[in-house]
Amino acid sequence: MRVVAALLFVLISGAASAAEPWAQALPTFRLLDPLDRVFTHEQLIARGAVVVVTAPTHSQGDAQKAWSLALHSLPVEDKGPALVMLEDMSQSWFRPLVLSTMKASYRPTSRVWLLLDEGGVTRKALGVPEARTLAFAFGPGGKLMAVETGEPTPERAKKLLEAARGAP
Repeated sequence: MRVVAALLFVLISGAASAAEPWAQALPTFRLLDPLDRVFTHEQLIARGAVVVVTAPTHSQGDAQKAWSLALHSLPVEDKGPALVMLEDMSQSWFRPLVLSTMKASYRPTSRVWLLLDEGGVTRKALGVPEARTLAFAFGPGGKLMAVETGEPTPERAKKLLEAARGAP
């Protein structure tokens, strides 16, 4: 009965617990942004992060846009958790077109980092299935604090930000 109640809570709230099959810590990575700048997991472990894992595909476009807007709605914090859109490029059928669009619109001063997961290795290490968009909160030190599987909203982004800060 408890398992059924827990599953109902997850389905109703859209939030998943750390007991799901997700990675329990931020995996090691070295990824580029659209401007070929290098970012590593160490940068996120140092400050915590909200990481939205998605793919530049038609089926995930609405979720990408909504999560991007939700992340941009958060208050600016110089030393707070990083805000990251991690794009699994291995799922894109039109990679050259997608990449050129990303390069044209991405700003190096953006408060949301756009990281390109060329082979989908980081997505797989996080336990995110293909054709899904999920949002994670990692606290300082890289420990998984929360996972959001529901519809992107500013409220859910704020909840993830609080979790990434290490708040209960």
